[in-house]
Amino acid sequence: MVISVSQSMCDAFIELSGDDAPLHTDDDFARRNGFEKRLVHGAMVVSLLSRVVGTRFPGPRSLWTKCDISFRNPCYAPSVLRFHGAIVQKSDATRSVVLTFDITDDRERQIATAKTVHKVLDR
Repeated sequence: MVISVSQSMCDAFIELSGDDAPLHTDDDFARRNGFEKRLVHGAMVVSLLSRVVGTRFPGPRSLWTKCDISFRNPCYAPSVLRFHGAIVQKSDATRSVVLTFDITDDRERQIATAKTVHKVLDR
């Protein structure tokens, strides 16, 4: 799945979360600390992963029970994020599925990797 990330989305996330740390709101602060400009919140990247798992893979008939995510490179807006997922374990006995995700941007940089666990719900 591909999701575009705009600066207006980031601004809305700041408003929603209340996390107005300067790394996410101040380009000069971000540059002084080794980044190109202010960063997209990691929590926003996780919320976009939630869009993927809740609507596509494994989809709306599942319950997300666990997530382990590692951020590899900074994410900047605007950008286009690609979420590539794979099934690494499936259990009919426990009705669960384990997925891994590789999240990259339009510069082909790895932004994050994630492992998620889901319970498959009744249809």
